[in-house]
Amino acid sequence: MPAAPSISGLDRGAAHEASLEPPIPSSGTSNTVSKLAPGSQTAVGGQKPPVARGSKPFKPNMTAQTPRAISGRRWGALNPAGTLAEFETFFKALSSDELASLKAEEKALKKKQKENRPPMGVPP
Repeated sequence: MPAAPSISGLDRGAAHEASLEPPIPSSGTSNTVSKLAPGSQTAVGGQKPPVARGSKPFKPNMTAQTPRAISGRRWGALNPAGTLAEFETFFKALSSDELASLKAEEKALKKKQKENRPPMGVPP
């Protein structure tokens, strides 16, 4: 299993969560994850990855527990200079097995979140 990426710009909770989640395996299609040098914002060969004109920077959802948000946090940690369009392409290319794995992880995270919630009417 590959080591978790260095995540210096995220808050402590997100960094902890990202370190617990292994990166999503590549689906075999060409995507930004495979083009970038590990731990850098530059493509292999020293050049920046191409960015489409008018592309918005990708900002992962740090609170939602959905397959898209879980995948986005991982992808964003590996691609800090990535764009929303690049993430859309990556997410649409995930295999059904990868999506099923993300859905199972979503279910486990929501269950854990529910178990850790204080009972109604009890002050924190």
